[in-house]
Amino acid sequence: MFDKKKTNTVSSKTNIDETVIIGDYCVLEDNVTIEAGTKIENYVFIGENTCIGKNNKIHSFAAIGSVSQDRKYSGEPTFLNIGDGNTFREYVSVERGNSIDSQTKIGNNNLFLTYSHVGHDCVIENNVTVGNCAGLGGHSVVMSDSRVCAHSIITPFCRIANYSFLAANSKIVQDIIPYVTAEGNPALLRGLNIWVLKKYKRASIKTIEKIFKIIINNINIMSDKIEQILNIDPLDELGFVSFIKSSKYGVIDNGQFK
Repeated sequence: MFDKKKTNTVSSKTNIDETVIIGDYCVLEDNVTIEAGTKIENYVFIGENTCIGKNNKIHSFAAIGSVSQDRKYSGEPTFLNIGDGNTFREYVSVERGNSIDSQTKIGNNNLFLTYSHVGHDCVIENNVTVGNCAGLGGHSVVMSDSRVCAHSIITPFCRIANYSFLAANSKIVQDIIPYVTAEGNPALLRGLNIWVLKKYKRASIKTIEKIFKIIINNINIMSDKIEQILNIDPLDELGFVSFIKSSKYGVIDNGQFK
């Protein structure tokens, strides 16, 4: 069984695999589950109702599963679920959900750099990098294989689509479509994420280039753009149309900030 060090404060209501390594002066609250192979360094806080999967690495002074900072939060039970193979560097903060039985979700193989913040009810999919001091507002979503660079801010409920790149010091106030780079305050689309496209979508580059030009052409309204996109990709295999239609606050197409 896991050896509870005298230097740590560990609730009796935890479920920790015997292979887990935990440093000194850590605090683990009620209903914390940690699966095999995870390593936790010194001075880490893990809040109640936090489930951590296999082979994660949590560096010193991280706060994982802390309560929501939203004024509306009133102490109801909320949750944080973390998958496998993630790394949380020093001083990273990750909040639990904000309303009864709600949860923040983090997938697999993500990297959170020093001082980055994940707000309540966020969803981080897989293979995402969140840079130093980047902040994700509540309910925001970062989809798989995307990168959020240092000091960038994602406002609540906004989404970063898969294979996208958000440059440093950027502010997101609407959704970012797949396969693109964005930069600025507020952020604008700057081009396609060519390196990623060559690695993962080489056969579709020409089609994606055509769709990108449609989206940033602000002569047409979005419903007309969707029709044109479907003429190029009738089955929406690249996911542009479904992403645009599911957007709550619209997608960045550069027109609204000119």
